[in-house]
Amino acid sequence: MSPGYDDPFRFWPGVVWLGRPVPIPPVSLEELKADPVWSHKGLVKANMQGVSGRGCSREEYAALLDILQQKGFDITTLPALPELAGSPGIPLTCERDVERYLLEPFLRQLGLTEKDWLRQMPLRMGRGVRYYPDYVIHAETERGNEGGAFVCEAKFRIASERQRREAFEQARSYARRLECRGLLLASCEGIWLSFDRDNYEFEKMEFLDWQALTEPDVLHQVRLQVDAVIKQKRGR
Repeated sequence: MSPGYDDPFRFWPGVVWLGRPVPIPPVSLEELKADPVWSHKGLVKANMQGVSGRGCSREEYAALLDILQQKGFDITTLPALPELAGSPGIPLTCERDVERYLLEPFLRQLGLTEKDWLRQMPLRMGRGVRYYPDYVIHAETERGNEGGAFVCEAKFRIASERQRREAFEQARSYARRLECRGLLLASCEGIWLSFDRDNYEFEKMEFLDWQALTEPDVLHQVRLQVDAVIKQKRGR
């Protein structure tokens, strides 16, 4: 019911207010161990020792709903997870699927073609160590003078802040090395945009899910931002 904040007057300073709970039938450890999905979770195998809050996968959440439904509980009163983005009839199972079926079609919607991007661009950073940014828009590949207008990094899932921060820091290192004006993260959840005008600040990333990007006005605004970045880079 509120964003997390620090309360100096409480023993545990990190506070998040929760409200409107939905009581559910208790689920025992034995029931979790008997479930074909939850029985494979390390936390269950460890008898729930050391638990201070753990995330669960979509599959695990669905299995928990099945357990509750078998107990006669009306699971329609509980939150339903949004469907992952994807092309009709094409399940997304890995990072390359995100690139082929989500990111590349999106880049084409922005007016770009395969001639405008370079995938897995070899890039030396540090003592001759090679890295490979997933996509560089308008890449400049001259040895020692590598550059680009935009960096795109694809991940299969970016479902937590930690995953988002790790992907962001990876993309930002590429963007700064290539003197790019913007970066984009893409996953099943959607896209995140960041620009050098904001000094690539993590908190200023703009998020849009794939459903929002089907709206012509939203897509148009993103295209204007990307076009502006490309023009700025070319004008330097």
